[in-house]
Amino acid sequence: MPKDIDSYFEHKKVLGLAEMMNYVGVINGDDDVVSKIVASQAHHKKIDGHAPELSGNDLNAYIAAGVYSDHECSTFENALEKLRKGQFIMIREGTAAHNLKALMPLLNQQYYARCMFATDDKHPSDLLYGGHIDYIVKQALKNGADPIITLKAATHHAARYFALNNKGAIAPGYLADMVVVDNLTDFNVETVFKRGKVIFDGEVKEFEIPAADDRLIEKCHNTFCLNEVMPDSFKVDGKLGLIGLVSGELPDFRYIDGSCGCVQRSICSCSRISYFLGSFMTAGLQGVLTGYLPLFLAIIVADDCIEDYKIGYKKIFLSPKEVRINILY
Repeated sequence: MPKDIDSYFEHKKVLGLAEMMNYVGVINGDDDVVSKIVASQAHHKKIDGHAPELSGNDLNAYIAAGVYSDHECSTFENALEKLRKGQFIMIREGTAAHNLKALMPLLNQQYYARCMFATDDKHPSDLLYGGHIDYIVKQALKNGADPIITLKAATHHAARYFALNNKGAIAPGYLADMVVVDNLTDFNVETVFKRGKVIFDGEVKEFEIPAADDRLIEKCHNTFCLNEVMPDSFKVDGKLGLIGLVSGELPDFRYIDGSCGCVQRSICSCSRISYFLGSFMTAGLQGVLTGYLPLFLAIIVADDCIEDYKIGYKKIFLSPKEVRINILY
């Protein structure tokens, strides 16, 4: 309800209403959904979209309701339709979804003014070893994008979109938040300035760590709630969700008969389960996965030892616990 989010809009860190995922509710005028948009507009905040493959009159209704942007474009054609109808496009390159190559045609003089970069969801290991927006910049340059267009999409356009009026450029009146790179091909960061002070020049300097509200810190811990997983949790009875994985994209959902033999074979047995990552397990087993499974979707923690696994393309270093990878295929 609007009253639940209304008080947050006055906080200086709140830039808008993020990911209006319930595009069906927006299109059909659901009172609760629309009221959140109206509350955001009353505070002059941006409303960000989440509308994969939405098109035609449905897209018209979604944009007319006040949704300014979208980061769920996986094809140039869908992104172009949204651009033509007035939305800003956040070109996404994250851990699960990789849309940069498909949307490279947007990074030219004709389209780039209403484009910026986004990671959506990116895992800590990818942030640590690959980078964040700087990683997307490097990949765009490797794919032939103009350096100036790329840098403006990474900095200036995002700042303008979110009305961060003293950020996103090197000019009088702007905060001196800057990086120095070796060149505009490799884009390796050599020096970082924060408000005019060097905080990295090969080594990290001391800097003031922003304080976090104790209440928010408490809410960020102990959030993973899962009933005890028993052998019966893996029994299949009737229909269940089947997550079809598409390389470089987020999964889509279908339904199949749970008695199918391929489903039974897909469920791997394991012992001493203490932890399972994957949203489909939060309320018991709701579905199985088919196709390529990235490592982060299913991890089971078991006995003690230190190991080093390589699954698919990703190598991780584990904490002092053996981690068995439970792959459903």
